[in-house]
Amino acid sequence: MQRYIKLDSFTAVGPGETANVVLQTGSRYDEIHLKSNQIDQIERVTLTLNAVELFSLTLDELKMLDAYNRVEYISTGHISLPLGLNEAVMLDAQVATGLVTGPGDNAVLEVKFADTAISPTLKGFANVSAHNGVRARVRRFIRYTIPVTGAGQIDFTSLVKGPDVMRMFFKSALIEKLEIKQNDRTVLELDEADNAYLLDRAFKTAPAGYFVFDSIKRDYPVADSMSTQWQNLNFRLTVAEGGAQNISVLVEQVDQTERADWRRAS
Repeated sequence: MQRYIKLDSFTAVGPGETANVVLQTGSRYDEIHLKSNQIDQIERVTLTLNAVELFSLTLDELKMLDAYNRVEYISTGHISLPLGLNEAVMLDAQVATGLVTGPGDNAVLEVKFADTAISPTLKGFANVSAHNGVRARVRRFIRYTIPVTGAGQIDFTSLVKGPDVMRMFFKSALIEKLEIKQNDRTVLELDEADNAYLLDRAFKTAPAGYFVFDSIKRDYPVADSMSTQWQNLNFRLTVAEGGAQNISVLVEQVDQTERADWRRAS
């Protein structure tokens, strides 16, 4: 059965404040849920592991991630955080990106409330499970900005290589086409309509105003994540007229740089 525990109490809960809690170590966190009487006044949620930021997401982005996977629920007092991949087909894939913690780790969850929050309360609970003493990977969200000076083709080559890419959320309604080249070989070329069609067939819903590249839309995150281990990796965007604004892209990735093995100490 799934095991749910309460998180320790948050400190500094108040209007305009950043509440925080240190996660107890020793378990794998497959889910974390926040509960508040002022959920809509949450501006940002940040999770760090040993001072490395795993994600720093706005409330709208957290809701968008659920909506993208067609998670349909109504709650005015809860929000879920992106750790495990509940939409994955296989159970081992669902928990593959859960946050494994062990001795010496410092995992800190921060929640920023707006100045307009009124007497906010905040609690958290988590689905945790045992692990084999190894942290093989973590799920991370990294933000980039793509400079855009006008309509036409824009090349994005600044993605940090190493982690595998699961999804990329390009915040622009003016992207007409995406082409991905690995060492000058085209591995993907889709216009907006064809991409939306494939997402819909996979029961995904691209948020309004976004173009989504999803390498794991079949819900096999380990098998289908896109490798970035290429000498030349280029994401070529075709932008429509009126696209003179920079494009923000939220990259969801599987990162192995925070690996840990506590079996050697036992």
